[in-house]
Amino acid sequence: MTNTEVAGTNNHVSGYSGGASYVYGGVVYNDDYATISGFSATGTSNLADLGSAPTPSTTATYIYGGGFYNGDYLTVDGLSLTNLTAVATGGDSYVYGGAFYNSSLAILDNTQAVDTTVQADHYIYGGLFYNSDYMTANGFTLGNAHISVLGGPDASTPYVDGSIIYNDEMMNVVNGTIASVSSIAPSSASYLWAIETSYTMQLTNTTIANQALAGPGAGTWLIWVDTGGWMGLRNSIVDSYLPTLNCGVTGTGQIVSSGNNLDNGTSCGFTKVGDLESTNPMVLALANNGGPVETAALQPVVGSTAGSPAIDAGTNVGCPSTDARGVVRPQGSSCDIGSYEVAAQGYWLAAPTGK
Repeated sequence: MTNTEVAGTNNHVSGYSGGASYVYGGVVYNDDYATISGFSATGTSNLADLGSAPTPSTTATYIYGGGFYNGDYLTVDGLSLTNLTAVATGGDSYVYGGAFYNSSLAILDNTQAVDTTVQADHYIYGGLFYNSDYMTANGFTLGNAHISVLGGPDASTPYVDGSIIYNDEMMNVVNGTIASVSSIAPSSASYLWAIETSYTMQLTNTTIANQALAGPGAGTWLIWVDTGGWMGLRNSIVDSYLPTLNCGVTGTGQIVSSGNNLDNGTSCGFTKVGDLESTNPMVLALANNGGPVETAALQPVVGSTAGSPAIDAGTNVGCPSTDARGVVRPQGSSCDIGSYEVAAQGYWLAAPTGK
């Protein structure tokens, strides 16, 4: 599939005679080897409900991949899902991968899901991205999204396994941007974990910033590593409006810094060479800053006003040769922390009139 645009897909499924309802791949369902280049879908709407006669004790609604469902080997160079909604309601409702569901080997370059709304009454399992097989991504953006679990009289106790990402295999992200996501669950929920891994997840030059979380007091975390899981970070930013809840683990779960990471709190345990704690990364809003995916820029130096402390604060060891936009790294003495490299400042010289 090459250079394809899809707009205004509307999927509404209702349980028949009180039966369950399902959406698999709101725009694309892949169950065979596929190569995609330059695909975009905008304005996709998914609604799964129980119709007029729900029976909550025995029925449920499900969405698997509100934009894209992948069940076989997949390579991507350019995939954009924008203005997507995925709503599962009635009884015990579930969303697995509100934008993207992956259950097979996937190599994703320049892939994004932005301006997304995901809602379920009961359970979210990867509100924007669900992964259960080996996946590697370079230039990977999830953001400007509102993810919510509502609870309600017909639903069981709500919970959120990855309002943004749930990973259950080996996931490697380079130049990732996860920005401006609002994750909400009621106080009655068991827990709300925004980025969750139960296996291996590596983040390199990735920006996680401007995250808003509202959930049960003792069970709300931006990053959560399950027992037996492992998350490694290098040259990456972890930033939220609740910095004391940035990073948590259970059992034998581990969060491991390879150095030169930035946490606006201290919960991630970033204490290796080049790590910065309790530091405001000064990350701007997610926007089209050029390149194939949207990014969250670092505040540059402007006159006498200081710029982001992430500028030139990364290590060149293991740093990708370009940022998420394709800008060459490093622009200064060292790579910038995160997915965005601030361009070196140039100067214009005006010649006198007539010269």
